[in-house]
Amino acid sequence: MQVARRTRKLVAAGVLGLLAAPGVVACSDEPEELPAALTCTLFYRPEAGSAAGEEHVDLTVPRADHLTPAPERATFEGLVVEVTYTGEAPEGRNVRVVVSSGDALLLTSLYQVEPGSALDGQFGAHGFTGLQYVRDGDAELQFTCAPAES
Repeated sequence: MQVARRTRKLVAAGVLGLLAAPGVVACSDEPEELPAALTCTLFYRPEAGSAAGEEHVDLTVPRADHLTPAPERATFEGLVVEVTYTGEAPEGRNVRVVVSSGDALLLTSLYQVEPGSALDGQFGAHGFTGLQYVRDGDAELQFTCAPAES
């Protein structure tokens, strides 16, 4: 009985000490603030695996807090990349990446951002999307998206 009380006191003191420690953030039910913009880094290669003719674009996508945000767009020799970033709309937080070539839809990816998430880079240098590849004939597009640098 005496040992159990002492253990509870030590655990309580340890938890209080951690909460008071500098650099330790207490948990909250409030969602983290989403970044104001994203940067999607795009690499287009006319011939997959070859750097000849490679094009690089950093596409900045501002957060829109309404239902129908206009996409930011990049075009490479007929390949079109469109990215929308929706913050606090009724349907939830999300990032949509669409890649098309002419009338052909090559990729549609929807990244849903859960409450409490601020688009953490779970893939390190490859942001929250990871490194994605899209092929169109011999051509190749690589992209990653992450919160824009402030």
